[in-house]
Amino acid sequence: MKLIKLIKKSRLFENLTEQEINLIFDCLKGRIVKYSVGQLLASQNEKVEEIGIILEGSALKVVKRFDGTNEPLELLEAGYMFGEIEGYSKDKIFSYSVLANEPGATVLYISIETIVRQCSKNCEFHQRVMENVMEILADKNLELSRDKNYLMEKGMRAKIAMFFYEKYREQNSLEIKLGINRNEMAEYLNVSRPSMSREMGVMKDEGIIDYWKDEIKILNLGALEEIVKNANF
Repeated sequence: MKLIKLIKKSRLFENLTEQEINLIFDCLKGRIVKYSVGQLLASQNEKVEEIGIILEGSALKVVKRFDGTNEPLELLEAGYMFGEIEGYSKDKIFSYSVLANEPGATVLYISIETIVRQCSKNCEFHQRVMENVMEILADKNLELSRDKNYLMEKGMRAKIAMFFYEKYREQNSLEIKLGINRNEMAEYLNVSRPSMSREMGVMKDEGIIDYWKDEIKILNLGALEEIVKNANF
């Protein structure tokens, strides 16, 4: 029962009851693996054959640079997936690696083929899972479009404001958790860490935000929205 509750956190099984998930689980032929910190869940440039769903703990999506170091892209927490975009692309190749970020990180793997192929029972639950996949892919496409906006925007303040505003909308809260540290945030926004920290300090002095580690509190939503509105796309 605990396993089903964990699986239900994933968007792949949205709008399915625990009983329905239990019925479809055998059909999808999933496998569950538990990892230690730093262990590889998926490897860059390898073929994607399964979608991974984080059930417990967290993982870090990274891309290897030319100098051999790993550049962090995204923190994957419980309910997050990886491989869902590449798995349905023409080449089906991972463009990144995924590493376990904490002890006991647990992942459910489901074959790409079993998701898209109609099961022999022709159950409606499987159809709903396929519909969820389509929604996830559409949302990811929109997310990639937003990422391009960060790169197009030249102003430091606008980049920071856009990033915080998107997190506010995603989490529906004025107290947001970034899930990444300052270095990772600077790399994501393609800005220098010292300059970014200085601008965040100015925004704090102006009463727009407050922060502690990876937690941001939006104090003046109107001011933040005004910065985003005036961004130079």
